[in-house]
Amino acid sequence: MLELSLYENTALIICFVLYVGSVIVYISRKFSQERELEKSEITAELEMLADESYKKKKIKEDHEAPHHLNANKF
Repeated sequence: MLELSLYENTALIICFVLYVGSVIVYISRKFSQERELEKSEITAELEMLADESYKKKKIKEDHEAPHHLNANKF
């Protein structure tokens, strides 16, 4: 069995902790980016639905407006 000095043991422990920490940070960033992507997709869908709703409302208002004007002329 290998006999390591206190400094070597300490260095190995520090390297192991840094490695595990970097893996945790990598995984958490990956999930964070996926959540941000999902949020941006949801936001884009909501904006698209709002635009469609606005367009439908505008078309409905434009369609109703001439009838009211014609009714007022008589």
